[in-house]
Amino acid sequence: MEPAVKPKKKALMPRKINGRFELSTYCIDALHPDAIWALLQSAFGRGIPARSDFKCEDIRKIPLETDPNWVPERHVDILGWPLDEDGQASRAQALVAIANGHLATPGQPTKH
Repeated sequence: MEPAVKPKKKALMPRKINGRFELSTYCIDALHPDAIWALLQSAFGRGIPARSDFKCEDIRKIPLETDPNWVPERHVDILGWPLDEDGQASRAQALVAIANGHLATPGQPTKH
């Protein structure tokens, strides 16, 4: 079993891309934990030290929106962020509260 961890708010702040604020995520429904880590390694081109999992219905309660564009495969943007930084920080903190965080375990690649 993977060690649990909460993400930092800074990691869940949106970025402005093409004129809109978004947080890039991936749909992991029905994936085994090893497949999740492999998906993320493929997406980032390297291993990552930790991840945070969310349920779409919980994200929508914050309220934020999910945009499953699947480019690349399984990619989902989190949208609906306020324009002001304080509002964004508040919603990022709400994501922290609902996050199910996981640290990579030994044997999973985490180097750049």
